[in-house]
Amino acid sequence: MDDMYFDPGLRPHSPWDYRTLPSSFWDPFYMDEFSHVGSEMLGGSTYLPPEQERQPYVDGIRVLVKYVGVIGISEPKNPTAVTHAITRVRSEQKATGSRKVLMNLIISARGLQMIDKASGTLRDTFPLEKVSYACVFTNDRKVFAFVSTNDSVSPAVHKCYVLKSKNQAMTAKALELIGRCFTLATEMRRQSVSAPMMEQLSFDRISKQLQERVQKYRLSGPDQAFVTAALAQMQRLYNAARSGASGHVSPGSAEYAPVHGADDAATQGLV
Repeated sequence: MDDMYFDPGLRPHSPWDYRTLPSSFWDPFYMDEFSHVGSEMLGGSTYLPPEQERQPYVDGIRVLVKYVGVIGISEPKNPTAVTHAITRVRSEQKATGSRKVLMNLIISARGLQMIDKASGTLRDTFPLEKVSYACVFTNDRKVFAFVSTNDSVSPAVHKCYVLKSKNQAMTAKALELIGRCFTLATEMRRQSVSAPMMEQLSFDRISKQLQERVQKYRLSGPDQAFVTAALAQMQRLYNAARSGASGHVSPGSAEYAPVHGADDAATQGLV
């Protein structure tokens, strides 16, 4: 799952302020169709940003919020449990009179980041695949929360982070952005898996067709040896190209070794 998302350790490059985005960016707006999102869903919004609109989701979109507090939670995907957690955090904040800290919440296909507005300090980072739930607080729709899971320890630790925006519209847009990022990340994952798979299927199909033609036309010994050697060379080159991302293949390596058959010179000319 980790390769589904952009590197969450990298800070967003020039996050976009949500207020500067054109009104068309929010059309269509689907927030009324759902009140929560989670990484267990196939995306979070019914809207998949088209190619020409995806850069802000990659760079990150900045939303100004007030940090209310955080609390541990045992049922990270239970709406009732999350609502109770939000209520407890708000009650404790009011009881202690602690100040709500202004934060820039950066929402992107990388995940979520909270940056202290006054100091610019990165307070926390939440990879998108670790965000199990996000919702609006129905008793005060300016308040919303998300649950992040740390599964690097056993048992896993779930925390509910409670935030408050300037108005209900801003909260709705923040949740819509989180939902769209889930959807976009899911699509990116689908593409990253399907592209190599389609390449392999295409190569296998071509190889099979060539082998069938060799058998159908009953090539003579030297010709058949040549085609067989050529197919073997194609396979080596294909494997070398596929592994090129993880290591450089030099012309002197085994992948580029000349094949030997009935016509060495002609076969090597395929390289």
